[in-house]
Amino acid sequence: MIFFRLYLFFIAFVFISCNSISKDNVKKVDDNIIQTKDVNDSIIKRKVTINDEDILKDDYYDKIDEIILDVPFIPQFPPGTSWQKTKNCSQTAYLMVSCYYSNILPTVEGIKKIDDWLYQNLKLSIDNYNGSPLNIFQMHYLALNYEKYYNSEIIYDFDEKLIKRELIFGNLIIVSVFYPSPSDPKTKIHHAMVIVGINKEFIYVNDPGRTKGKSYKYKIEEFKEFVDEIPYCLLVVKRD
Repeated sequence: MIFFRLYLFFIAFVFISCNSISKDNVKKVDDNIIQTKDVNDSIIKRKVTINDEDILKDDYYDKIDEIILDVPFIPQFPPGTSWQKTKNCSQTAYLMVSCYYSNILPTVEGIKKIDDWLYQNLKLSIDNYNGSPLNIFQMHYLALNYEKYYNSEIIYDFDEKLIKRELIFGNLIIVSVFYPSPSDPKTKIHHAMVIVGINKEFIYVNDPGRTKGKSYKYKIEEFKEFVDEIPYCLLVVKRD
């Protein structure tokens, strides 16, 4: 019996530790809201009708209504020669993810270093640091080999539940889209962004194709149209 109780204690300890949630970082905001923080102090809020102790139960994540992570932002230009010629969206999206995990700010030099690395390892053109476009498999190669995020994985479909779960676990997601160009909405372009948040109505992204693209929000139904024609549209970058 003692051994069994110790085993249950160990399982509970591992579950809490792996998910970076404990009662120490839980507080009541009001009678209907519990607020928690992840490892990077991003705020998670959810409406609750249960006791605080239930926050450690398996279905905790299903009860979170919204999560938005505070991911550092940088646009994809500069570097390069112009907004019209830059193709550094994937490189910049990856850099924002990496900097969030490392708790540092992204820089133009960081984008250039990725362009250099892609040329050295995949022979992709630097093109005056306008960069080269990457498909989802090349982005996966970058995640696996540039900073060794070995558990990163490609996801075929746009899955809202998966997105929320991964964000709650602190894993950022790069999404490949085919969407209206910010500079010319009548023209659709292939592009990469970082999914940083989601609720029942909106999805939030860091869009490197905009100068003010931090936590830019789209209605979920609208965003689904951007990925409908793209198989393997999500790259979950897992730090461990």
